[in-house]
Amino acid sequence: MTVVYILDVSVFKDKNIFELYLNDMPQYRKEKIAKIKSENGKRLSLGAGVLLKYGIKKYNPLCNCVDLIYNKQKKPYIKNYEKPYFNISHSGDMAVCAFSDSEIGCDIQKIKNVPQNIMKKICSSEEYNYLLSVDGGLVAEEFCRIWTIKESYVKFTGKGILNPADIVIPKGVCFKEYKTDGYVLTVCGLKDDFAEELKWVNLH
Repeated sequence: MTVVYILDVSVFKDKNIFELYLNDMPQYRKEKIAKIKSENGKRLSLGAGVLLKYGIKKYNPLCNCVDLIYNKQKKPYIKNYEKPYFNISHSGDMAVCAFSDSEIGCDIQKIKNVPQNIMKKICSSEEYNYLLSVDGGLVAEEFCRIWTIKESYVKFTGKGILNPADIVIPKGVCFKEYKTDGYVLTVCGLKDDFAEELKWVNLH
Protein backbone atom coordinates (compact mmCIF):
# COMPACT_ATOMS: atom_id res chain seq x y z
CA MET A 1 0.00 0.00 0.00
CA THR A 2 1.28 3.43 -0.95
CA VAL A 3 0.61 5.88 1.88
CA VAL A 4 1.00 9.65 1.84
CA TYR A 5 1.50 11.60 5.06
CA ILE A 6 0.87 15.34 5.10
CA LEU A 7 1.69 18.01 7.68
CA ASP A 8 0.76 21.68 7.97
CA VAL A 9 4.10 23.17 8.98
CA SER A 10 2.59 26.41 10.26
CA VAL A 11 2.56 24.56 13.61
CA PHE A 12 6.30 25.28 13.71
CA LYS A 13 5.69 29.02 13.95
CA ASP A 14 5.60 28.24 17.65
CA LYS A 15 9.33 28.42 18.43
CA ASN A 16 9.04 25.95 21.30
CA ILE A 17 7.47 23.32 19.06
CA PHE A 18 10.02 24.06 16.33
CA GLU A 19 12.95 23.55 18.70
CA LEU A 20 11.40 20.43 20.23
CA TYR A 21 11.16 18.65 16.87
CA LEU A 22 14.40 20.10 15.53
CA ASN A 23 16.29 18.57 18.45
CA ASP A 24 14.88 15.18 17.50
CA MET A 25 16.22 15.36 13.94
CA PRO A 26 19.37 13.58 12.70
CA GLN A 27 22.44 15.78 12.28
CA TYR A 28 22.22 16.03 8.49
CA ARG A 29 18.69 17.43 8.72
CA LYS A 30 19.71 19.95 11.38
CA GLU A 31 22.56 21.13 9.16
CA LYS A 32 20.27 21.39 6.15
CA ILE A 33 17.73 23.44 8.07
CA ALA A 34 20.45 25.72 9.43
CA LYS A 35 21.52 26.62 5.88
CA ILE A 36 18.03 27.68 4.81
CA LYS A 37 17.50 31.43 5.03
CA SER A 38 13.71 31.79 5.03
CA GLU A 39 11.74 30.89 8.13
CA ASN A 40 9.09 29.11 6.09
CA GLY A 41 11.78 27.15 4.27
CA LYS A 42 13.13 25.99 7.61
CA ARG A 43 9.65 24.92 8.70
CA LEU A 44 9.10 23.00 5.47
CA SER A 45 12.42 21.18 5.76
CA LEU A 46 11.70 20.29 9.38
CA GLY A 47 8.24 19.10 8.38
CA ALA A 48 9.76 16.85 5.72
CA GLY A 49 12.13 15.41 8.31
CA VAL A 50 9.32 14.82 10.80
CA LEU A 51 7.21 13.01 8.19
CA LEU A 52 10.13 10.91 7.00
CA LYS A 53 10.90 9.74 10.52
CA TYR A 54 7.21 9.22 11.31
CA GLY A 55 6.53 7.21 8.15
CA ILE A 56 9.59 5.00 8.49
CA LYS A 57 8.62 4.18 12.06
CA LYS A 58 5.10 3.29 10.95
CA TYR A 59 6.46 1.05 8.21
CA ASN A 60 9.12 -0.61 10.34
CA PRO A 61 8.93 -0.03 14.12
CA LEU A 62 12.43 -1.49 14.50
CA CYS A 63 14.01 1.09 12.20
CA ASN A 64 15.46 3.91 14.23
CA CYS A 65 17.81 5.07 11.50
CA VAL A 66 16.84 7.90 9.16
CA ASP A 67 20.25 8.39 7.56
CA LEU A 68 20.00 8.72 3.80
CA ILE A 69 22.06 7.71 0.79
CA TYR A 70 21.67 9.06 -2.74
CA ASN A 71 21.94 7.49 -6.17
CA LYS A 72 23.74 9.12 -9.10
CA GLN A 73 20.69 11.25 -9.84
CA LYS A 74 20.56 12.45 -6.20
CA LYS A 75 17.42 10.49 -5.38
CA PRO A 76 17.38 9.64 -1.66
CA TYR A 77 17.01 6.20 -0.11
CA ILE A 78 17.14 4.99 3.49
CA LYS A 79 20.61 3.83 4.41
CA ASN A 80 20.88 0.10 5.21
CA TYR A 81 17.20 -0.52 4.40
CA GLU A 82 15.86 -1.59 1.01
CA LYS A 83 12.32 -0.57 1.95
CA PRO A 84 10.29 1.50 2.22
CA TYR A 85 10.84 3.65 -0.83
CA PHE A 86 9.85 7.23 -0.18
CA ASN A 87 9.60 10.66 -1.74
CA ILE A 88 9.22 14.11 -0.23
CA SER A 89 7.65 17.32 -1.50
CA HIS A 90 6.55 20.62 0.00
CA SER A 91 4.89 23.85 -1.04
CA GLY A 92 3.29 26.77 0.75
CA ASP A 93 2.67 25.52 4.29
CA MET A 94 2.39 21.83 3.44
CA ALA A 95 5.00 19.07 3.61
CA VAL A 96 4.23 15.59 2.30
CA CYS A 97 6.04 12.27 2.27
CA ALA A 98 4.90 9.21 0.29
CA PHE A 99 5.93 5.66 1.23
CA SER A 100 5.68 2.49 -0.85
CA ASP A 101 7.11 -1.00 -1.37
CA SER A 102 8.35 0.11 -4.80
CA GLU A 103 9.73 3.26 -6.42
CA ILE A 104 7.59 6.29 -5.75
CA GLY A 105 7.45 9.98 -6.60
CA CYS A 106 5.24 12.77 -5.30
CA ASP A 107 4.74 16.48 -5.82
CA ILE A 108 2.54 19.05 -4.11
CA GLN A 109 1.91 22.57 -5.37
CA LYS A 110 0.05 25.45 -3.81
CA ILE A 111 -2.47 26.67 -6.35
CA LYS A 112 -1.56 30.12 -7.64
CA ASN A 113 -1.63 32.04 -10.88
CA VAL A 114 1.35 31.44 -13.15
CA PRO A 115 2.45 33.67 -16.09
CA GLN A 116 1.73 32.29 -19.53
CA ASN A 117 5.44 32.14 -20.43
CA ILE A 118 5.94 29.69 -17.54
CA MET A 119 2.98 27.63 -18.69
CA LYS A 120 4.46 27.41 -22.19
CA LYS A 121 7.78 26.29 -20.74
CA ILE A 122 6.21 23.52 -18.66
CA CYS A 123 3.42 22.35 -20.95
CA SER A 124 3.37 20.63 -24.30
CA SER A 125 1.48 22.49 -27.04
CA GLU A 126 -1.47 20.16 -26.48
CA GLU A 127 -1.48 20.82 -22.73
CA TYR A 128 -1.14 24.57 -23.26
CA ASN A 129 -4.04 24.63 -25.70
CA TYR A 130 -6.09 22.70 -23.17
CA LEU A 131 -5.37 25.36 -20.52
CA LEU A 132 -6.50 28.06 -22.95
CA SER A 133 -9.84 26.27 -23.21
CA VAL A 134 -10.38 26.02 -19.46
CA ASP A 135 -12.63 28.41 -17.56
CA GLY A 136 -10.42 31.24 -16.29
CA GLY A 137 -11.07 30.48 -12.64
CA LEU A 138 -9.75 26.93 -13.02
CA VAL A 139 -6.61 27.58 -15.07
CA ALA A 140 -4.28 27.83 -12.07
CA GLU A 141 -5.56 24.58 -10.57
CA GLU A 142 -5.40 22.72 -13.87
CA PHE A 143 -1.87 23.94 -14.52
CA CYS A 144 -0.80 22.76 -11.06
CA ARG A 145 -2.41 19.41 -11.78
CA ILE A 146 -0.41 19.03 -15.01
CA TRP A 147 2.78 20.16 -13.30
CA THR A 148 2.44 17.80 -10.32
CA ILE A 149 1.81 14.86 -12.66
CA LYS A 150 5.01 15.64 -14.54
CA GLU A 151 7.08 16.40 -11.47
CA SER A 152 5.92 13.31 -9.58
CA TYR A 153 6.83 11.19 -12.61
CA VAL A 154 10.28 12.76 -12.86
CA LYS A 155 10.85 12.18 -9.13
CA PHE A 156 9.60 8.61 -9.54
CA THR A 157 12.19 7.92 -12.25
CA GLY A 158 14.92 9.83 -10.38
CA LYS A 159 16.43 10.96 -13.68
CA GLY A 160 16.05 14.70 -13.31
CA ILE A 161 14.22 17.05 -15.64
CA LEU A 162 15.59 18.78 -18.74
CA ASN A 163 12.56 20.01 -20.67
CA PRO A 164 9.21 19.56 -18.89
CA ALA A 165 7.26 20.22 -22.07
CA ASP A 166 8.80 17.14 -23.72
CA ILE A 167 7.99 14.66 -20.95
CA VAL A 168 6.21 11.59 -22.30
CA ILE A 169 4.78 9.31 -19.64
CA PRO A 170 4.87 5.62 -20.65
CA LYS A 171 2.09 3.13 -20.18
CA GLY A 172 2.13 1.12 -16.98
CA VAL A 173 2.91 4.05 -14.69
CA CYS A 174 0.20 4.75 -12.11
CA PHE A 175 -0.94 8.06 -10.64
CA LYS A 176 -3.13 9.16 -7.77
CA GLU A 177 -4.29 12.76 -7.43
CA TYR A 178 -5.27 14.23 -4.09
CA LYS A 179 -6.72 17.63 -3.33
CA THR A 180 -6.67 19.59 -0.13
CA ASP A 181 -7.74 23.20 0.28
CA GLY A 182 -5.62 25.34 -2.02
CA TYR A 183 -3.21 22.58 -3.04
CA VAL A 184 -2.86 19.88 -5.68
CA LEU A 185 -0.89 16.71 -4.90
CA THR A 186 -0.01 13.86 -7.26
CA VAL A 187 1.74 10.58 -6.44
CA CYS A 188 3.34 8.38 -9.10
CA GLY A 189 4.30 4.72 -8.73
CA LEU A 190 4.47 1.27 -10.26
CA LYS A 191 1.40 -0.08 -8.50
CA ASP A 192 -2.17 1.15 -8.38
CA ASP A 193 -2.31 0.58 -4.64
CA PHE A 194 -2.65 4.13 -3.40
CA ALA A 195 -4.46 4.89 -0.16
CA GLU A 196 -7.74 6.65 -0.88
CA GLU A 197 -7.13 9.43 1.64
CA LEU A 198 -4.17 11.47 2.77
CA LYS A 199 -2.96 10.74 6.30
CA TRP A 200 -2.72 13.99 8.23
CA VAL A 201 -0.10 14.09 10.95
CA ASN A 202 -1.05 16.24 13.91
CA LEU A 203 1.71 17.20 16.31
CA HIS A 204 0.99 17.53 20.00
